[in-house]
Amino acid sequence: MITRKNKTSLRNPAMNSRATVGRFPSYLFILREMSRSGFEYISATVLAEHVGIESISVRKDLAITGVVGKPKIGFHVESLIKAIEEYIGWDQGIEAILVGVGSLGSALLNYDHFHDHKIRLVAGFDVKESLIGTNIKGTPIYSIDQLGEVVKKLGVKLGVIALPPSEVSKVAAAMMDSGIVGIWSFAPAIIPPRKGVVIQYEDIASGLAILSMQVKRQENPKPKVKIEMSICMGSSCFSRGGTKYITFLEEYIKENDLSDVVDLIGNRCTGNCTGGPNITINGVLYQNITSAELVGIIETKLNE
Repeated sequence: MITRKNKTSLRNPAMNSRATVGRFPSYLFILREMSRSGFEYISATVLAEHVGIESISVRKDLAITGVVGKPKIGFHVESLIKAIEEYIGWDQGIEAILVGVGSLGSALLNYDHFHDHKIRLVAGFDVKESLIGTNIKGTPIYSIDQLGEVVKKLGVKLGVIALPPSEVSKVAAAMMDSGIVGIWSFAPAIIPPRKGVVIQYEDIASGLAILSMQVKRQENPKPKVKIEMSICMGSSCFSRGGTKYITFLEEYIKENDLSDVVDLIGNRCTGNCTGGPNITINGVLYQNITSAELVGIIETKLNE
């Protein structure tokens, strides 16, 4: 029988990296395929082969769900699916609204695998008259002017943004005013933070930049250079998105095995608040740069 460890300590968010939680959807996809194929158990080694990481990493990831497998047999597939869904909050299903029904927004509305994860986009919003009043894959499209009314009526707490950067700040504020407490943004723009609201940025360009750099690092020996990165810890820089730098860089350094190359430290206010968030790399000050630009700078330094 599969057993569950004490959940209190295991579910402490401070103990678990975003990279670990980010792998859970991949695990779920594989586990569901195994379940549909009639497999009752799966080993960490098999999961690791499918995901492309070390089995020790898979075991560490699964440990935080509280599920314990059987020696020489593995994890019970259905129990593991249930545990992962419960851990990340997908067991009850998730409802969200989407603002921006352009090319990217339409693609998200047509993404079939949201259903597999019990995610429902229950309403879409746009300014185009040709879209308002239509229906995409079962999701009604409303005027952006109806955002507050519809969100409050549906009681939805999560919102997705797929808009040009210039429109993001205003729409995000309207979302938060309507009661949205979690925002998933696909736009390359910083959203002014608000207490009690969680913001997740999906930077497609930075993902491609990381992939490109990983490929280059596989093709070339690891450079013996040192990069010193200092992030301003002042309140102004943090309010302008400084925390995004820290989270991104910690995961980037870990996943690219750069801990012996990059020194990441926090620093007191540098006095350049208006252009922040500020980050100093090998003595050079950079202000309000994107994650993709940050990766580009690191790549340049590694190849100097």
